[in-house]
Amino acid sequence: MLLAFAAIALAMLAGSGHPQWTCRCTGADRWHYLGSEGVAESNAHFDTTKHTTSCKRTDRAAQISDRVYGLLFPDLKF
Repeated sequence: MLLAFAAIALAMLAGSGHPQWTCRCTGADRWHYLGSEGVAESNAHFDTTKHTTSCKRTDRAAQISDRVYGLLFPDLKF
């Protein structure tokens, strides 16, 4: 029951608002991006420079879901 409630709450949080992204580049230019268009900006940077990029959601909903998943599945790393 608790797991079902947590899943519903996470779904509601994930669907609210615009996601915030933090993206970084491993190249010499040290590119980074903070904003709602992280994936598109990351893809554009890769297309231009061929540098590998990584993105992570950093909005409030993502922070909450990270904590909930960390409590439910402490051995899993994501």
